[in-house]
Amino acid sequence: MTKTIFLLKHFETTEIAGSDNCLSLEGTKKSNELLKFSECTPIDKIFSSPAKRAIQSVTPLAKKYGYNIQIDHTLKDKKLGFSRISDYFLATKESFKYPCNKNRNGESLNEVILRLRQFIELNLFDPTWERAFISTHGLCLALLLTNLDLEESFEIWRTLKCGDIYQARFRNMNLENFKYLRK
Repeated sequence: MTKTIFLLKHFETTEIAGSDNCLSLEGTKKSNELLKFSECTPIDKIFSSPAKRAIQSVTPLAKKYGYNIQIDHTLKDKKLGFSRISDYFLATKESFKYPCNKNRNGESLNEVILRLRQFIELNLFDPTWERAFISTHGLCLALLLTNLDLEESFEIWRTLKCGDIYQARFRNMNLENFKYLRK
């Protein structure tokens, strides 16, 4: 069984990473531009992280197709916890080096990987769709693109920009290939 997944790192937001922000005016404009992308790329299902910014990124697409957005908590951003993080890049880089570490009331990178494995196992064998669109966060997107490979995921994560779209093909739950489509 082959599945094609279009992975979107949510569009630009009004505030900093780690909080549940809405899309900025620019992010909203770009979410509407997804309609052009979808004209030549039919999809059967739309998944999203529960974060407002991720849902808002695919809302125009869902309205166009008349689909409900399937909110999936396994696609949520990594919970950072109660530690004040002054350098998000450095904190994320450290989480790739030490995937078991986590802040108080946060989650480790290994816990994020376990969540994403649940998503793969629950959804990739679902016969009701062949092509899906997923709106999520950079870390989840990078992990899904690399079949949860930490070293390769970090390299992709550090180059991701809001609005980046990748196409990934899975055959029998195994990542076959992926390619960058657009920003």
